[in-house]
Amino acid sequence: MQRRRAIRSSPRSQSLAVGYLLLSLTQDVAGTVWHMWSERPEVGSWLILSRLSAWQATKCVHNPKSKRMSSTNNDLVIKGETGLPGALTTYEGYQSAFLLLIAKPDTHIRVIRERKYFELADLKNLNRMIEDKLKNHNLIVSVLQVNMVFTDSTILEMSSWKAFEQHRWELTPQATQSVAMTWDISIQLPNYQAPQRHTLKVRIGEGISPRDMMHLMFLNDNFSEHMQAGADVVVKVDFINNVLAGELIQQVVNWHSSLAAASKGSMMQIWCTRNMGVIVNANRSLVPISMLFVVVYYMATFSSSFTSAAVTPILIAWVLFAALGVLRLGDVISTWVARLLSRKIDAFEPPARFAITKGDEREVKRVDDSNRDVRNWLVIRFVIYIASLTAAVVMKHVIEGLLD
Repeated sequence: MQRRRAIRSSPRSQSLAVGYLLLSLTQDVAGTVWHMWSERPEVGSWLILSRLSAWQATKCVHNPKSKRMSSTNNDLVIKGETGLPGALTTYEGYQSAFLLLIAKPDTHIRVIRERKYFELADLKNLNRMIEDKLKNHNLIVSVLQVNMVFTDSTILEMSSWKAFEQHRWELTPQATQSVAMTWDISIQLPNYQAPQRHTLKVRIGEGISPRDMMHLMFLNDNFSEHMQAGADVVVKVDFINNVLAGELIQQVVNWHSSLAAASKGSMMQIWCTRNMGVIVNANRSLVPISMLFVVVYYMATFSSSFTSAAVTPILIAWVLFAALGVLRLGDVISTWVARLLSRKIDAFEPPARFAITKGDEREVKRVDDSNRDVRNWLVIRFVIYIASLTAAVVMKHVIEGLLD
């Protein structure tokens, strides 16, 4: 019977292997730092994990006291005392860990454009509905993070739902601009050995204005981002299980449908906002015509002073020249007034629809006062326009009476 001899590596080969692994580990540390700066820390973490696994495997290969390497192709490391978790000792386990760290799941996005009124109790109800739905599954862990964006460009990040509930919102002076709620969910699904990660994100807040939307379209041609930017509520689910993703989105939709509709403002605000182009163009046309009408109307008063013999080509030329001058002056005035109208109509603000912080109460009053000032300005300018035409007609009759 032939005697088997143990194969041992020379000290030189051991040193080369260890040096190579140390060099690779150094490179991966630099790669980890780079990925952290690029907001992908999971990639760098996996690189370190892979090299540590190879390091432990090399130690077992060159350690005479360790067990022999199995001939099974699925084994990546020695079945000895490697100190590594059991999930990383097989090819399937290593593949699962790799996908868990860097794989990009499927995404389902639902855009909701209907404006609603949001209170603090509504956010609590949403969290309760999501938790009740997750109880129907084999939930491992669920973490909720809440980010509050305020109108003074400050952001408050809550790392847990408990911190959000314990916060004294009635003492917060800022007004709420948008709310982002993110559920990080780990669920054990059938046919999966490891728990699978799902992420539910709900963004509640004002969509960007149509003017800003045009700028965004020129800067970015991603239609999905355009829809999300202009929406009132955006629901996004990163999922492994499609059924669970649909259930979570439906919960958010049902919650949103049960909320009270937000106020759209006064009738005048709605009409002016929708017909701003018509109002501006009508102003640019009516002002020059009105000025020409007043001039012609006054010239009729003195028409008896002219005889047919006095009508000469030079007189006609002067009349046409005066009419063109009046129209040009009216166009300049109408352009200036149109700019004022455009700025004032743009100054209309949508009614505040958050009732979470103390600042939200003040924001409601501030928006109402601002919109009232804009309405008063528009009404006063319209009254001045009508009063000017009326005064011109009355003055014409007064002049006629004086001349008679």
